Amino acid sequence: MNRTITLLVALVASASAMAVTNEAVKTVNGKVVVELPPEPKSFSTNELEMKKDPWRPGVLTASHVIQTGPTSFVECPRSWVDSTCRPYLKGRDQRRRAFIIKTGGQWVGCPRQNSLHQCRPLSKGSFMEMQD
Repeated sequence: MNRTITLLVALVASASAMAVTNEAVKTVNGKVVVELPPEPKSFSTNELEMKKDPWRPGVLTASHVIQTGPTSFVECPRSWVDSTCRPYLKGRDQRRRAFIIKTGGQWVGCPRQNSLHQCRPLSKGSFMEMQD
């Protein structure tokens, strides 16, 4: 019995150590405040193409999922929040996605929300996986 409890405690501690903490989400004076990823200083894109609806039927634009509140997320065609973002609903459709989080003081793109495995700094481009 004692050995089972020790093993269970070790498993819980191991799982907790693997949990991903988004440093962009903080509690300040009892209120949750979420820092958003910065827009790049410059980027090249076809502005006419970006004005089109990236979520129109038949277009599976890769997307970035960004936390905007204690439990709210948006899905954006770029790695920052702008007017082209939409609320993120898991299971809405299948497309390549990266989760944008802040860890170790830098913004990174991760293929999964709960793992730092294969995360890359946004300056090097996000690693994405097909997800629903």
